[in-house]
Amino acid sequence: LETNVGQDAGSLGAMACAAVGLGFWPGYESVQGVHQLRSRCTPARETQSVYRALLPVFQQAASMQAELGERLARL
Repeated sequence: LETNVGQDAGSLGAMACAAVGLGFWPGYESVQGVHQLRSRCTPARETQSVYRALLPVFQQAASMQAELGERLARL
């Protein structure tokens, strides 16, 4: 998915919290008007087996990175 927010999703979340907290927005539903879908990419069926084979590798890498992050945080 590509949205108009891009890499600024964290900033949008912080802005939404502030807007709701200060009473500018009645609730978080207002984010829908700011955060809009630009495009959607659907994987091709012929490459589905490749994605399935790669998923465990990415899951292991994410787990290892999380463990390293925890170790670094303890230093």
